[in-house]
Amino acid sequence: ADAATGKSVSFGTSGMVIGKDLSNDHPVDMVYTWYDSQKPWGKGEFVNPDQLAPLRLYPGLDGSQNNLACQSCHDVHGVKNPNDPYGYDIAYFLRVENSKSALCLKCHLK
Repeated sequence: ADAATGKSVSFGTSGMVIGKDLSNDHPVDMVYTWYDSQKPWGKGEFVNPDQLAPLRLYPGLDGSQNNLACQSCHDVHGVKNPNDPYGYDIAYFLRVENSKSALCLKCHLK
């Protein structure tokens, strides 16, 4: 969504529309569960944060630390695709390529 107007933004040709309400998508601005003392099962379900690179955790809007944020997984500036057979500099919106759930498995153990 456009931060100034809150209007939905459409990405690519897939017809995917992202609005201001992400409650039906992946949660953001929340403490990475591995650190959450109220959820002791987190260390069995999530990857140790020391192994998240190139993903990063950020301070939360409420001042909490080690939060998952949009920019944890998404890079608005894109990255080069080293596997493009034509050598094009193709920008991706994800920090990690996601075939076979590779991006998901950067944080989730299963």
